[in-house]
Amino acid sequence: MLIDPFYIPDAKYSGTSTGVRTFEYGSSYVNAGVSLVSLLMAAGWSVVDSFPSVAIQRRPAYYFQTNIGAGTPGEMSPVQCANTMGASWRRASVGSLIYNSYDPYIHTPTCPAGTNVMRWFEAGETTLDTANNLADKITEGGVFSVSVSGIIGDPSAGGSYEFTLIPNVPAFEFDEIPIGIGSPVGSTSLRGYYTLRSPSLNDIYLECKVETRITNNSGGFFAYDGVGTPKLCLTITSSAGGSYYMPLMPGSYYFCGCNYQFAIWPQAGQVASRNANTSMFVSLIEAPDGWHGAGGNCPFVVGANNGDLNIYADHFRTQLHWSQSLACGHSGVMDDTQYLKGTCDGYQTVAMLVRGTKGRPTVSLAGQPLVQAPYIVLPANPTAGPEAEIAGKLWDIVTTSGNAEIGASMMHDGRRWECFSTTRPTGDVGCDMWMLKSAG
Repeated sequence: MLIDPFYIPDAKYSGTSTGVRTFEYGSSYVNAGVSLVSLLMAAGWSVVDSFPSVAIQRRPAYYFQTNIGAGTPGEMSPVQCANTMGASWRRASVGSLIYNSYDPYIHTPTCPAGTNVMRWFEAGETTLDTANNLADKITEGGVFSVSVSGIIGDPSAGGSYEFTLIPNVPAFEFDEIPIGIGSPVGSTSLRGYYTLRSPSLNDIYLECKVETRITNNSGGFFAYDGVGTPKLCLTITSSAGGSYYMPLMPGSYYFCGCNYQFAIWPQAGQVASRNANTSMFVSLIEAPDGWHGAGGNCPFVVGANNGDLNIYADHFRTQLHWSQSLACGHSGVMDDTQYLKGTCDGYQTVAMLVRGTKGRPTVSLAGQPLVQAPYIVLPANPTAGPEAEIAGKLWDIVTTSGNAEIGASMMHDGRRWECFSTTRPTGDVGCDMWMLKSAG
């Protein structure tokens, strides 16, 4: 019998797996972001940075009421308390709260019980005073801190005041509250984020930035901002260098993570397209023995190709050579321009190495599928240099050859596994990849 002294088929267990969890990204990108941050923390990643979202709106200065400077105020009538818009009233809104200005020399906002008195703000001596009073009144609500800049634009045309709203939370939790102070009408705060970091593996770590942004697919790339629907966006960086950015599309997903790895993939039956589900796999691979030079432990990402989500939105589930993936060489630096093409363009693909026999499933003497752990094969340099070398094993993952369906379960090594990726080569036996389904 021939024995390979290097290849060890046993699974590489992290001991920190979350197991397979469900992850819903429905109509609320905020809820999806909060859920994803919680899942990454459950996998052992820690929050190392956060930044609150920001909303900016402008409103013409002439819109703001000024007071008459003298007079004896009277109580507001029931009609006025019910927010009827009159010629002298100036309205703004934040979520369900409506803010109206009043002249303190004409009215006292003594409205009946049950009316939200906080929505009334005084008209000042100048339009800027009134704008600042509105900002202060919104700030009192405890959701946003609001500031006002002076005249923006042509003073001769009246100009506008610029309102900056920053939510009183670490990141994007209030992003779906519509704001109606000025233009753009009904916009929300955006660009808040949490940055989560994996534990270090021989001085290398990964970070995942979870952020809300508006993205557009145009000309083969995504713009960070513009007119469109806000989405949950992920940026993966390596402490050794390099980064990868991908928007996550709404859908029903599975999540599984550990200290050094996480995967997000669509639940069975979900359709992959530009406006549907995507998949992402992120791993910090531990070198088998450190023999292959500087960097040693390799950051590795498989995600959708930003240039064409129609084709490659979900290729992680449907092929195991990932010619459209992103990875790093043994230098440890991720590069999202060099691993994006197939071998026909002179670039090497990132491959998963499994042992098998062409044309037939690999099974035991008892006829059961032979379970083995996959090695990732990476070239030191994707465009030049030596042949690809073994980078190491993926965490909490095993493979079988055959034709299992995504979502199938099996028992191996006293643990339950779930099939989450598969490939069906023409005229050959497929290969299935299984994620540890239970925690631990």
